[in-house]
Amino acid sequence: MRLKLSHVSKRFGETILFEDLSFELSEGEMVAVTGPSGSGKSTLLAIMCGLLSADTGSVELCESDQLLVPMHPQVTAWIPQGSNVLGARTVLDNAAIGALTRGVDRGRAERQATSALSLMGLGSRLTELGRVLSGGELQRLGVARALCSTRAFLFADEPTGSLDRSNTEAVVSSLRLAADHGTAVIIATHDRAVVPSCDREIALGGTAVV
Repeated sequence: MRLKLSHVSKRFGETILFEDLSFELSEGEMVAVTGPSGSGKSTLLAIMCGLLSADTGSVELCESDQLLVPMHPQVTAWIPQGSNVLGARTVLDNAAIGALTRGVDRGRAERQATSALSLMGLGSRLTELGRVLSGGELQRLGVARALCSTRAFLFADEPTGSLDRSNTEAVVSSLRLAADHGTAVIIATHDRAVVPSCDREIALGGTAVV
């Protein structure tokens, strides 16, 4: 599958975040969306995965040489900035919930979740409630949940923003592995240490798409 953006623009009030953006993303790519605060990184990701509408232009999905169709939530996974963890559920339940909602049986979903949580350094916290985790642990839990939800496109909004260098490396390595297995990974980031692991950089704020 390929994700195609054609002449996409977005403004809030009198502020133009970006305009006339056109590029394509393919499965297996890992792409960094960079730029200063307020340049529209998170907004662009939200438009790409269908959470927000562009003011102009289109975002379409293409499979092989078939006609382009609108982006569909069933092919996307989203790692939000901050946390949307269910505080009254266990860490394991939180990580497995994405797979369970896709119809994966509980045993398999929990095995996938356990593996992803171990990659994120949370293997010893499976039975603890989400509300007791620190900010950085919550962020890693969000990454683990997305890794369990195998989709064609994975969008990560500042996934390393609250992490130290060691945990940043673990997250980036896991996202790189997902890309190497065929998922298109798109990361909005301020962290220049993330960029070398990516195949391309889309720089906002007056810079060109690289």
